Amino acid sequence: MKSNSLRIFFQKYWKALFLLFFVSALAYLPNITKFTLYKDDWYYIVDGFFGGPKIFREMFYIDRPLRGFLWEYLFTFLKTDPLPYQILAYVWRLISGMLYFWLLNLVWPKHEKTNLWISMLFLLYPGYLWWVSGVEYQPYILTQLLQVFSFVTMLLFLKANSLFKKLFFLGCSAVAGWIGLMFVDYTIGMELFRIVIVFLFVSHELPVATIAAKIKKTVLSWLPFIIIPAVFMIWRTFFFNNARSETDISLQMGQLFAAPIQVGFLWLQSLIKSFFNINLIGWIKPFADNFFTLKLVEFLIAAILVFLTIFVVKKMVTKSYLSDPDETGSAPNSRQWEREALISGVIGVIGGIIPIVLMNCEVTIVSYSHYLLNPLMAAAPILFVIINWVRSQPLRHGILLSVIGFLVVSNYSYSVSIVKEETTIAKFWQQVYIRAPRMVPDTTFLVNLPNGYAVDNWDAIWAPVNYLYAQPDNIDVSEGAVHYPYAGLKPEIETSKNILMNSELGIGYRTHLFYTRYDHLVVISQPTLSSCVHIIDSRWPRLSLFDSDQVLMFASQSDISNIISPRAYVNYDEKIFGKLDEENWCAIYQKAELALQLEQWDQIAGFKSEAETKGYKPGDEIEWMPFLQGAIYFSDTDQIKVIMSQITQPFVASQACTTYEAMQKGGYYSSQTSMDENKDLVCPVEDMVIE
Repeated sequence: MKSNSLRIFFQKYWKALFLLFFVSALAYLPNITKFTLYKDDWYYIVDGFFGGPKIFREMFYIDRPLRGFLWEYLFTFLKTDPLPYQILAYVWRLISGMLYFWLLNLVWPKHEKTNLWISMLFLLYPGYLWWVSGVEYQPYILTQLLQVFSFVTMLLFLKANSLFKKLFFLGCSAVAGWIGLMFVDYTIGMELFRIVIVFLFVSHELPVATIAAKIKKTVLSWLPFIIIPAVFMIWRTFFFNNARSETDISLQMGQLFAAPIQVGFLWLQSLIKSFFNINLIGWIKPFADNFFTLKLVEFLIAAILVFLTIFVVKKMVTKSYLSDPDETGSAPNSRQWEREALISGVIGVIGGIIPIVLMNCEVTIVSYSHYLLNPLMAAAPILFVIINWVRSQPLRHGILLSVIGFLVVSNYSYSVSIVKEETTIAKFWQQVYIRAPRMVPDTTFLVNLPNGYAVDNWDAIWAPVNYLYAQPDNIDVSEGAVHYPYAGLKPEIETSKNILMNSELGIGYRTHLFYTRYDHLVVISQPTLSSCVHIIDSRWPRLSLFDSDQVLMFASQSDISNIISPRAYVNYDEKIFGKLDEENWCAIYQKAELALQLEQWDQIAGFKSEAETKGYKPGDEIEWMPFLQGAIYFSDTDQIKVIMSQITQPFVASQACTTYEAMQKGGYYSSQTSMDENKDLVCPVEDMVIE
């Protein structure tokens, strides 16, 4: 660049920057208004709602205190609406991509077109799966931006001639670097990539110098920036008391000293696995996991996105406003660039991984993809180098266009899957809201979400029920935590053991605490996506053919006396749970179950008539039960016959009989004579075969 000013940068590269915006918008924005809260997003929003913005200081004082101040300001202005967080997260990533393009142009100024391709790869990388979690991962995305900005201003410092400019750029680089490390400490490994960038810059400034001279100049040029990791480590080591073992490097290193060979080998394994997860699995796994689940309309949208991406990128990249003298891929300078990009990329990725490995963790795409956000700066050029080995320019351009389209569709397909999950969970709690007017404080919930959505998703269990039913005035916020009246259990084997032992526990994490009460247990299950939510009544459990073993085991302990009426307070937030939908079978089913609990028997038949009029039918045969009970209560033989004819599953038919027996035992009938007359309809006696 002839000028290092931001204004000149935008003037010269506005078309390239627009292209970065365009392709990223196609990848990330089609479903942005449909996102709500994903996994850990729940506890951020709910803790902030009940504890207020200052609760975030308590949340992070144990390991990364600056995050608390960031979150205090974010929550003060953005509140509980997920959409602004999603928009802000996208803006951070877009700015990161633009700054990354600037960084590449400072390092390789003669390869502007190549730099644009790499920037698109960087911005569209699909392996960072937490981009859909717009709330929790604000500090991580912002750290990526800050680190790229720190590298850019470092190079501007090296290019500057005046003392004032050098001091200004040094200050910007240092402050951005410190803030980034305060947000996400393990990104300190990318300081190795900083040295690599300085070496590349120096090598281009001194092309004929010896390696020794280049290394010496690199060290001298980098030396002012040693204050970034040095000051951070001094603060972290001598002035900050880390109370979280997962982020305490001294505790992690203690394992190495205890068993150096074994731990060293495990670290090497984690390093290799992480490297290939970033550079191989992350590029392809999101597509493989999500594209083939698209429905027809979604597939057509994906096809349109691919067409728009390839059409616009082809039109804009082939224009001559960007220089790339070695675009043929055959010149010696091109091969020199490839060596630089490949070697520096490998070193940078390894540097970014090392602190993660030292924490006895590794980069995985599904659960720990946030670890790769910063190493991605070094990983993006590696893929381009591999593609650039194809020396045929038309073929290479075709591959690059296909890859960019592939990445756009990968991100879109993943967003579709997440919207389905979030919508399912939102509708789950919509049904709970319809079914349960109020909840008794100290109730503990054992929840089974459909389609495996409860796996690693505990916060989508305890947080929504407290957000819906807990009254803020009655919440105890003390000792740096919110003490919630409703507890949610993790759907795991340890939970089953605790219930069987009646081992009531205080459960908490960071700033949320609650106490489990198994004598106040309510079991809630949605066995499949086509099933309704079943709030289990131990008198006559609604056990689906598809329920989990845990639900079957503890259905007999589910006490619906913890659900009370009438509704006195509820915080139904459409921004989180969506617009309440009562025009469906499940809404009618929930109303019928509530009427059954309140013994409003005359209303049940009316709900069945409403469902028939609107053409609604159950997706799970067990959902005929409240209507069968209404017919049994009033001795409506015709309705009993109709409903029993709809039940084809022996497992459900047996429950119809046990429900009948429970009603008879509990006195839930209008006439004993009619109960006796209808028994054979509900509990038919099979003919016995005697040999």
